[in-house]
Parts: sequence; C-alpha cells; structure tokens
Amino acid sequence: MQVNKKVKDNSLIVETAVIDGKTYKAKFSRTFGTWILKCNGLAQHGLTIKEFMSEQGFRKFYKMPKGVPLPDRAERKNQLNHLLETECWYDIEGKYKVTKVDVEQGSGPRVVHQPNLVMTWLSIRFMDNSHLCDWREFQEIKNDLCGKDREAVEIYPREDRLVDEQNMFHLWVLPKDIQFPFGFMLPSTIDDNGTNRKK
Repeated sequence: MQVNKKVKDNSLIVETAVIDGKTYKAKFSRTFGTWILKCNGLAQHGLTIKEFMSEQGFRKFYKMPKGVPLPDRAERKNQLNHLLETECWYDIEGKYKVTKVDVEQGSGPRVVHQPNLVMTWLSIRFMDNSHLCDWREFQEIKNDLCGKDREAVEIYPREDRLVDEQNMFHLWVLPKDIQFPFGFMLPSTIDDNGTNRKK
C-alpha cells in the first residue's frame, strides 16, 4: 500500500492511499495506522441504484415479504440517499469496519427523533465478527472519524426499542457545539490498561 501524506500545522494528515492500483480516501490514525474509505453504503452490498429502487431489489434488501406493501418512491429514494451518503471505513490492519453517516429527523431509517438536530451515526463491527469490545479503541474510532471535540454515546434502550440482530456497536455522535448534560467534567486517564487502578 502506498500512502500519500501531507503535513499541516505540524500534524500528519493522510489524504489518499493506493491499494492494488486503486486510490482511496484515507485518514491517519495514531492507534490504527490508517483508515481507508472503500465505498458507500449501497456499494458495500454490491447493489446498483437501479437494483435497489426496483421492487424486487428493495424487498430483498430489507427482507420484506411479498404481502407487505412497499414504501412509495419518494421514501425509497430517501433510503437510497441515506445509503449513498454512508461512508464505509476500514482500518488498514483489518480489525474494524465502521460505517459513518450524518442523520437528522426524517432521513434514512428515522433514528433521530428531534427536529433541528444533525448527529453522526457510527456503526462499528469487527471483521472477524467477534463481540468483545475495547472502550479505548472505540474512543479512538470516534476521534479519528468524527473529531476529538465531539461527544458520543452508546444506548442501552428500553426493551420495546431493542435492536439486536448482529455483533455491531452503534455510537451516536453529537454536533461540535453540543455536550451531554451528564458525565464527568474533569479528565483523568491511566495508560497502563488499568492494572494499577484502585479496586
């Protein structure tokens, strides 16, 4: 892999990476080396726009039985735009795949329920489909793909809102100018993986 680097304000910025002759957008990571933007949310499923918008393709994608009525074309276009705007990032070591997309009320799968709020939705999965997560690595994923100055949360929902279909973790990232009205206010970190922390 060839990585094209650029230094700005004494910080290392990775702009592109060439893999097997193909150029991808890329980001530098102090933890994961490099993130590669390989495709959008539609391409990751191997679908074309025409296939997705067709009745057969839409039903197959959402696993909709034939008896269930399809959404109208405007709603299907809304779902299509959501997939086209979704970025699929892979770390160069092959451990994580992260999809990233900005969502607001009325967009995509309707996961934002408040008007005038645009959040970034990160879906994190392990490439080997394992499920044991490392909080510090998830923090670095948030920092790498959304920025150190944004806060994120993982939701443990009421049972009547539970979605648990596969080993995937969802981080909901607030805009830069919004902070959660709870949580610690002063930073405190230990770099020894907690072996010397008080019990």
